[in-house]
Amino acid sequence: LQRLRLRMEPEELGCTDAELRAATHEHVNHQAKLEAYSGPSLFMHAEGDHLVTIDHAHANHAAAQRGRLARLPRGGHNDILMANLPEYAHTLRAFLSELITS
Repeated sequence: LQRLRLRMEPEELGCTDAELRAATHEHVNHQAKLEAYSGPSLFMHAEGDHLVTIDHAHANHAAAQRGRLARLPRGGHNDILMANLPEYAHTLRAFLSELITS
C-alpha cells in the first residue's frame, strides 16, 4: 500500500481508501506470503536504492524468518546488478551452492 500511495490516490482508481487497503492486503501482502513460505530465501538490496528503500528489504527478510539479506554497497534500484557485479555474483553463487549441498 505504501508504494502504491506514492503514485496514486484511491479516488484515481475509483475506490475508497478502505477498499484499496483491503485489495492490497488480499493481493499484495508480502509479509503474509513470506511468513507462509518455508523455503530458502535471499534478499539483495542496493544501499543507494531510493525507489524502494532498505527498510522494505529488512521487513521482507524479517517476515521470511530465515534466509539471508545482502546489502550491496553501490547502485540503486535499476542498476544493482551492474554496479555490484562481483559482490552480486558471489552472493548468488554462495546461496545457490548452499542449496545444492544441503
